[in-house]
Amino acid sequence: MPTGANQSELYSSFKNLSPEEVWGNCLGSISQKIHAQSVKTWLNPAKAVALENRTLTLKVPSQFHFEWLDTHYSRLIKDTIREIYNAEFNLSLHHRE
Repeated sequence: MPTGANQSELYSSFKNLSPEEVWGNCLGSISQKIHAQSVKTWLNPAKAVALENRTLTLKVPSQFHFEWLDTHYSRLIKDTIREIYNAEFNLSLHHRE
C-alpha cells in the first residue's frame, strides 16, 4: 500500500467521490466475484448514504439483512473498496427505520 504523499492523494481523490459512486464501483467489482443472485438478494438493496472520515455508510432494509451483510459480506466489501481505491476504509451498516 502506498505511503506518504501517494496515500494522501488517494484519500483526497476518494473524498471527492459520492457514496453512491463508491458503492456502485464496489458492486460492479463484487458482481464479477460472486453469484448474481447473491448480489441481487443481499447487496443491491443496500443504499449508500454517506462517505465521511474514511467510512462508507450503507442503509439496509431489515435487521436480518444487516446481520447477514455484516457476517457474510462486510469483509468482501471492505476488501473490494481497498482493491479499487488502494486505501483502507471502514464500512458502517445501518438498518432503515
